[in-house]
Amino acid sequence: MSTLQNLLQARLTRASGNPSRRRRFPGRLQALLVSIFALNLLTISQLHRLPGPVRVVRYSPQDKLHLLSGGDDSMVKWWDITTQEELLNLEGHKDYVRCGAASPSNVNLWATGSYDHTVRLWDLRNSKTVLQFKHGKPLEDVLFFPSGGLLATAGGNIVKVWDILGGGRPIQTIESHQKTVMSMCISKVPKSGQALGDAPSRLVTASLDGYMKVFDLDHFKVTHSARYPAPILSMGISSLCTTMAIGTSSGLLFIRQRKGQIEDKIHSDSSSLQVNQVNDSLSEKDSTVLTPSQYRYFLRGRSEKPSEGDYVVKGMEKVYFREYDKDLRHFHHSKALVSALKAADCKGTIAVIEELVARKRLIQTLSILNLDELELLINFLSRFVLVPKYSRFLISLTDRVLDARAVDLGKSENIKKQIADLKGLVVQELRVQQSMQELQGIIEPLIRASAR
Repeated sequence: MSTLQNLLQARLTRASGNPSRRRRFPGRLQALLVSIFALNLLTISQLHRLPGPVRVVRYSPQDKLHLLSGGDDSMVKWWDITTQEELLNLEGHKDYVRCGAASPSNVNLWATGSYDHTVRLWDLRNSKTVLQFKHGKPLEDVLFFPSGGLLATAGGNIVKVWDILGGGRPIQTIESHQKTVMSMCISKVPKSGQALGDAPSRLVTASLDGYMKVFDLDHFKVTHSARYPAPILSMGISSLCTTMAIGTSSGLLFIRQRKGQIEDKIHSDSSSLQVNQVNDSLSEKDSTVLTPSQYRYFLRGRSEKPSEGDYVVKGMEKVYFREYDKDLRHFHHSKALVSALKAADCKGTIAVIEELVARKRLIQTLSILNLDELELLINFLSRFVLVPKYSRFLISLTDRVLDARAVDLGKSENIKKQIADLKGLVVQELRVQQSMQELQGIIEPLIRASAR
């Protein structure tokens, strides 16, 4: 790598023509051109006219004679390697372009991701964006599924899966990592006795939290995971899914290879991976005895499925707060009361009023309600004041409302009508209660006489 860097530095120095204007490369090289090298590190081609550092370079999967590049100039360029000419300049991104991928089903369709939080699908036949959607975070990687109909995007600690054939509809959001996801790959993980061609495909992600995780493509659940001693910056899997390379920020390169010798064909019974320099949970069985001092001790059984006789302890379900609950948490008392009244939830409204009584904010809340909100409250009292379950509490509340807003009762015709209806209901209820007492006075002597 140092030889490669020296070659590029030397060419950039000769291009500037002035030794005093020689560009420095602190730490790592940020090239302003794209160079193509043979395996002996000799430059065989250079593509110029790139105004900023190049972050992503991808060969065309069709003929390997064309190249897609993107960088900090927010431009996506399409090159002809044989003539070293720029064929297309695709404009649309507003920030750094950090990733790109070609569709396996259409050689003219490319996807690029940028730090402007957007993913664009380009049709090289007309140099236009045919589809665009927002990921919500700066993009670090994009990946087409083997069918070409689904696209995975990684940005922040979120991985999203999009339905390209459905117009860019999001179908899954994965938030399994704690830090930024830097790289994604599609791999096959065969089980014991299963051929590689029959093995199901898996989505592999690598993140700055040091974890490499494997997800099934049916339910997008974690099936395997591995932790590395440093943040992961890049990852690659061989085309035969036998070797994996992972680069970390500490400068170490981890090479993982599937067990078994690879000669003329791959043995189909190789089901586990040999780990180099790192202990992880990808191995199906580990002969070592785990102790509480090891991190893997607390990960036991996470991927196990329950059998028939097992008792499953469910995790805590997520609590969904209603609108008035959120308002009460932020001490928006009047807004919480109005939200409960509009929701037409009797129990919820009474619970909000009881909470205002406990906070000693009921009278203050009643005094700042406008006429429309006061009309909602009186309508609620008219409906439920005679319900035996709530009558004792609501009668007391009705007295407080009438006392606190006595001046405003005559300002609205609707409120006048509601007060009249409420009065009629109360009078009718008093008559019923009086009739019940008279009936009770007639029945009680008969009961006593029959008891003798």
